[in-house]
Amino acid sequence: MIMNVRKNLILILFSCFIFLGCGKEEKTIPEFKSVAPKVEKVTQNNITIEMTATPGQVEFDKDVILNVKIVSTMAVAVDFSLTEDRLEGFEVVGEIIGVPTKNDGWIEQVNQYSLTPQMSSDIYRIAPIAVKYKETAVSPVRTGWFPTKPMVFDPAVCVDVTGDDNVYVDVKPLYVRPTFITIVLYILSGLGVLAVVAFIVWVIRKTHEQIQVRKMSPKERAMRELSKLMGKHLVEKHKVKEFYLELTMIVRRYIERSYGVRAPEQTTEEFLEAVAQSPIFDSKTVEVLKEFLESADLVKFAGFKPEQDSIDKSVSTAKKYISTDSRNSEKEGVRNV
Repeated sequence: MIMNVRKNLILILFSCFIFLGCGKEEKTIPEFKSVAPKVEKVTQNNITIEMTATPGQVEFDKDVILNVKIVSTMAVAVDFSLTEDRLEGFEVVGEIIGVPTKNDGWIEQVNQYSLTPQMSSDIYRIAPIAVKYKETAVSPVRTGWFPTKPMVFDPAVCVDVTGDDNVYVDVKPLYVRPTFITIVLYILSGLGVLAVVAFIVWVIRKTHEQIQVRKMSPKERAMRELSKLMGKHLVEKHKVKEFYLELTMIVRRYIERSYGVRAPEQTTEEFLEAVAQSPIFDSKTVEVLKEFLESADLVKFAGFKPEQDSIDKSVSTAKKYISTDSRNSEKEGVRNV
């Protein structure tokens, strides 16, 4: 009996030793190195837009909370909208539009957006957002817009506090290499005999087409380019920005071919300054071109999404200017450009 008690005691002690020896080692979970919230502020025409992002970096275990504070006078109506096309590396997963509050002639509104970072992205950025406003206290009502400042975020840095010294590790998106089959398909597609033959045929047809186009007058070429642009149906495909880029370039190339003004290489401000100082263009024409190009810049560079009526008006303006330009009723302009 004593022997059985000893055996049982030994088994109990041995089991306790194994249990204690195999216990899990307690570890401290690495934490993100904290940074201050990122703040960008812009003020124009009695309007202040203050954007605060918390945290001020990309931490993949939490969303970035973006608070947009809009302050303006009661005589100004402000239109601010955060859309997906202004985000790189983020996805909007939540939106709270604040209730405007009035105080001593000022209106304040705070909107909140929850942005989830995408681990597959290399860039985390909030592009400039078009802030449109309308001054209702003047007659006629005055409208305008201005952009916010961009916000660029760096990936967070992990702090390993398990050792004696802190070790900082950069958190970077995981790069997934293409498969072998995918690489082979790309090579075969690039070197395919049919692709080479098709390319040669395309070059021959394109060369012949360019020869015929260069024989046209600037007006004929511009109207032909407008017809091709409308045939692409870019607006119906929701490619409004590309549509406006091509539309403005058609007008700019027409001016270059007709008057020798290097319009395609100039910014809108440089071009308008040049035509305003030129005796070739009258004040009415300069005003038409100014309204046309500045409304297009709003779409191309500020992410503004125009209504169908505005798009139709821009197309009509371009057609009317090209077809009624007095230069084309007398000369063919500068060809072969």
